[in-house]
Formats: sequence, structure tokens, C-alpha cells
Amino acid sequence: NIKAFRLLTQHPTEPRMLPPHIREELTDWPKKNVYYNDLADELRSEVWHEFTTALEPLRLKGKLGALLFQFPKWFLPNRANFDHLREIRRRLDNYTVAVEFRSALWFDQNHRDKTLAFERDQEFTNVIVDEPQLGASTIPAVWEVTNESLAMVRMHGRNTETWDKPGLRSASERFNYDYTEQELGELVPDVRQVAKRAESTHVIFNVNHLDQGIRGAQMMRRLLDESNAIRADAN
Repeated sequence: NIKAFRLLTQHPTEPRMLPPHIREELTDWPKKNVYYNDLADELRSEVWHEFTTALEPLRLKGKLGALLFQFPKWFLPNRANFDHLREIRRRLDNYTVAVEFRSALWFDQNHRDKTLAFERDQEFTNVIVDEPQLGASTIPAVWEVTNESLAMVRMHGRNTETWDKPGLRSASERFNYDYTEQELGELVPDVRQVAKRAESTHVIFNVNHLDQGIRGAQMMRRLLDESNAIRADAN
């Protein structure tokens, strides 16, 4: 799986992060950051071309999984952003695309059904998250499969103190969390139910302080194996 370049998910992007020939077009750029909507259409197309070209070695070898588009908390369910999602599907017509939101509005009472219906219509994988529940900047775990080829669960930890804490030096500080066996065990039935409805299911640990992600993934694998053994014995 490959995470989409930050400009494509409407995150602020320093010009130095852009490909050289695109950066040259912004030599007199007056601001610290560039946003997707700041660029002319031809420069946007160039960014997309560079992104998909970089994927070719994996795609040609059959090793490319999903493209993960994780949007910021200010990416809200409005007409412009639905149009942006449609543009993503148009430009990535032959790719598996997984979509992760950060604004709680996408799954509130007024938007949840529309969001899921849209993801199904566009064949986006709805990214199911496990993360702190802190209001507007987090979303609940929505255990829905919107693309039968792939379900995705991302484990962000439950560190409420660091989720929105300013001034952190690295992502490993923000996602510093050790899952307990009880916490992961409680998620096993949900993961299994999702896996029944999708051809493939990815459970990805985004906790990344030292070896937290590795240990969490090993524990989850063991718990899933044990659950499978118990079910086999019951049958």
C-alpha cells in the first residue's frame, strides 16, 4: 500500500517537496506552503503524472496494493471536496483507492449514509479506524465494506494526550501507544465480520514509536489465529 502525496490530499506542502520542474514554476511563490487548489490545472496534472509514474515499478510487478488517501480534519463533506474525490477516481481509474477521513462530519447523523453510498459508487475502500474519540478531529470506527475487493483497518492507537498536541517533533510521538491484548481482542470479532465481506482485509498498525507497530501486529495475528482455531473446534 502506498500513501498518497500530501498535496493530493489537500495538506499544506512546501514547494521544495515538489518535483523540480514543477518547483521551477513557483520560484516567486509568496507563501510558505502550496495547496492543491493553488496550482494551475496543467501543474496539477503534472503532479498526478509524477505520482502515478512513481508507482509503475510496483504495479508492473503486481506488488501494488491500495493507494491510501488520508485527508486532514479540515477536509469537510461539501460539494468541492466531493468533486475532489471524483477527480481522484477519474485520475486513478484502474487503481484500488482507500479513503480515510479525519473530520467527524463525514460520519455524523446527517452525512454517514451519503458518505458510504458515495464510497460504494466510486469503488473506494472505506478506511475503518481505531483512534481516540476527541470530537471534530476524529471519526468513529465505521465497520462497513464499500469495496468488496479490499477492506482496510488502520490502528492509530488511543493516545488522547498527543493526538492534537502542537509542537510534536515526529509522528511517532503522536501515535505513541501500546495496545493491550484486551483492546485488540475486543476488535477481533469486528475484523472477522469485515473479512467475510471482502476478498482481502488489511489491518495496519500506525503506532510507530520503536517497535510498537510490529508487536501490535504480531499480537493481532495471534489473536485472529486463536479465534479461528476456536471457531474450527466449535464446528
